[in-house]
Amino acid sequence: MKKRFSLGIAAVVLIGALGTVVFSWLQQKKADQSERQFLPLPVAEVPVIEPPAESPADVPAEPPQTATERVVEETPTYFPPPSVDLTGGKIGNQRVPGTDAIGDVYQVYFHNPTQSLYMAVIEPDDMRSIWRLPENGKPVRVFAANQQRGEIRIMGDGKGVMYVQFNNPSRMYRTGDAFKTWHLVREGADMFWQIADDGKGNVYGTLHSFNQPILYRSPDDGFSWEPWIDFQKIFPEYAVQYAPDDQRFKLRHLHGVLYNDKNDQLIVGTGDIARFTFASSDGGNSWRKVWDEGFTAATAMSGGNRYLLCPDRLRAAGIAIYDLWADTTTDVFRPAKYNFAGYCYSIINDNGIYYAAFHTEANETVSVVPKSGIVVSPDGVNWYPFLEWEPTTNHARTNIWLASAPARIYASLNAALYAFKPLDRDWFEDKTPFAK
Repeated sequence: MKKRFSLGIAAVVLIGALGTVVFSWLQQKKADQSERQFLPLPVAEVPVIEPPAESPADVPAEPPQTATERVVEETPTYFPPPSVDLTGGKIGNQRVPGTDAIGDVYQVYFHNPTQSLYMAVIEPDDMRSIWRLPENGKPVRVFAANQQRGEIRIMGDGKGVMYVQFNNPSRMYRTGDAFKTWHLVREGADMFWQIADDGKGNVYGTLHSFNQPILYRSPDDGFSWEPWIDFQKIFPEYAVQYAPDDQRFKLRHLHGVLYNDKNDQLIVGTGDIARFTFASSDGGNSWRKVWDEGFTAATAMSGGNRYLLCPDRLRAAGIAIYDLWADTTTDVFRPAKYNFAGYCYSIINDNGIYYAAFHTEANETVSVVPKSGIVVSPDGVNWYPFLEWEPTTNHARTNIWLASAPARIYASLNAALYAFKPLDRDWFEDKTPFAK
C-alpha cells in the first residue's frame, strides 16, 4: 500500500513538472511571436543590426542622376574658422570630446524627457549609430546598425517617442523608453523626411523618395505604418516628367510635415519643381495651397498660432511666417539677398529666440557658391547675422542641424559638433539686423 501511494505521489510530481515545462514553453513561444525587443548592452557589445540577404534581382536600380546631382565621395573635411562669429560664449567647434569612436555627427535631436542630446553618427569604420550626450555627462553609444555605407536619421514626436531611420537596407526603429527597448516598425520603403503626431495616436511621415510623394500614417502611435495620401493623385498636373529624357517628376517627393492641435490642421511641404505647402483642415479629405514653397523645416512661434517655415530653393524663397487663423503666409527673410544659401533643414525656437541654419548643396557650387551659417531673430520677423562661413569652393555641401537644450544650443555642421550658450534679448540691443 505504501509503495502504491509513493508511486502515486511521484506521478503527480512528474505531471506537475511536465506541466510547468509546457507552460514555460508556451509563454516563451508567445513572447517570441510578439514584437521584438532588444535589451541594451554595454557599449562594446551594442547589437549590430545586419541586413537581410538580397540577390541582385532584389536590389532596385537607382534612377539616373543629372550632372548637378552627382556628388564626389571624399574623405570628410572640416571648416576653417567662421568669417562672422557672434556666438559669444561658444563652448567648442570640434567633435564631441570624450571618445574617438564618434566619427561624423549628422542629425541631432534633443530629447526633453531624458535631458539628453541624441546624435546620428557615422563612425570611423562606417558603422551608423546613435549616441546619447547627457547635459552633464559623457557620450555613450545606445544603438548601432550595420557597417554598410548609407544615411542615418533620428527624430521624435510630441510624446517623447524617438525614431531612428537607416537606408541600405531601409529600416525604421521606434523607442518609447529612450533606447531601453526598441521595435522595428518599417522596412523596405524609403526614409521619411519628417514625422508629426496629433497627440491622439496618429503619427504622420513624409516619404522622401523617387517619384513617390506619399504621406504615410500610423494609427497606433508609430507601431504600424501605411501609405495614406499620394499627392500625385491629388495634383496629377504635376505628376509629369521634368523633360522627355528625365525620369523625375515635377512633384516627386515630400518634405516637412506638422500638425496643429488647436484647429486640427495638417500641413505638408512638397518638392521638387512643384514646391508648395499644402494644408488640410478636414482630416486629409481636401488640401489647399498656403505657400509657394515646399517647407523643409518649421517651428512653432511663441503663442502657438503661427509657424516659421524654412525653404528648400536656391535664389528664391526664404523664411516665411504662416498664420493659422488668418491662413496667410508672409515672407520675412530672403537669404539670397545677402549671398546666403537657399537651403534650410533646421529651425528652432529657444525661449522666443529663433535660430535658422542655411547650408549649401552641391548644385549651388557651380554658379553661386554662397555663404552658409546660422541666422537669429528675437521676433521671427527681423533676422540678424550670427555664425557665417564665406563661400568655400572646396566644400560642396554644408549640412547644418540644430537642437535646443536648456543650457546650450547644439549645431552639427559638416559632421562636427558645435555648442553655444542660448541668446537673450539683451544680445540684440547693439547688433544690426539684415536690411529689409
